[in-house]
Amino acid sequence: MNLLDLGGQVAVVTGAAKGIGAATARMLERAGARVVGLDVLETGGLSIDVTNETRVRDAFSRVATELGGLDILINNAGRAARKPATDLGLDE
Repeated sequence: MNLLDLGGQVAVVTGAAKGIGAATARMLERAGARVVGLDVLETGGLSIDVTNETRVRDAFSRVATELGGLDILINNAGRAARKPATDLGLDE
């Protein structure tokens, strides 16, 4: 029995190449979502660095054009920065 039915939904998962991001992408796929992984490593999705705003905008535009929009965003990509996210600059 599948308790989570995401059939017809489009999901983007950042940091999807390994760890929590990869597991989340697999879970969403098993639930029926069409998943696009964004990661600096090859995921079978879009290989991009999510710190590059232009590349991210292009990726989301491509998802919207090719898949008809976006329903779910799992913003998982990250790095170890020892301060609040609100204090991070774009260069960090």
